[in-house]
Amino acid sequence: LEPAGSIGAQVRHLRQFGLIVDDAKSGELALEKLRDTSYDYLITDMKMPGMDGITLIKAVLELNRPDMLIVVLTGAEVDGYSKEGSAFLKEHNISAILKPATKADLFTRLKRK
Repeated sequence: LEPAGSIGAQVRHLRQFGLIVDDAKSGELALEKLRDTSYDYLITDMKMPGMDGITLIKAVLELNRPDMLIVVLTGAEVDGYSKEGSAFLKEHNISAILKPATKADLFTRLKRK
């Protein structure tokens, strides 16, 4: 899940992998969908309208979905986002990809599942 309209090329790449892609216009809407539906992957941005990526990921981790792979797409270095955010991602072994992500970037992260 990622805010609609912000990852057009990445969505096309994901569909080329044969994945069914869903999106949300905000972190709050993404969380609603994640509460109602089981997903294999969560691909989110760090900065989104309303809820940021770290807050979304924390809420998703509380849903106890151990089989869901979480990947962060970001326009900035994760280490530059915030010390707390960077430490949180490392602590939970969550990958980050700098945008724009290439097909190879996405495939490499997603095949880990």
